[in-house]
Amino acid sequence: MIKIIKVNQNYRFLKNNEDLKTEDGNLLFVKRKKHAELIIKEFLNRTKSKDPYTLLNLTLFSCNLSKNEIEQIKKK
Repeated sequence: MIKIIKVNQNYRFLKNNEDLKTEDGNLLFVKRKKHAELIIKEFLNRTKSKDPYTLLNLTLFSCNLSKNEIEQIKKK
């Protein structure tokens, strides 16, 4: 079972009382509860989508960005 927990201003995910992480080892988190609920729904769907633009894939991508990469994107 996957749980959503609020930590400061973010929502994180727990599975078996362990934080869910991206493939690079970064925490998986979002800013809004509705976003978290949609991630859970997509995650539980269990169909591995090859579409890089699904909500889950875009969230994983954004969680893997470094602070430097985020600043570069903001400047563009």
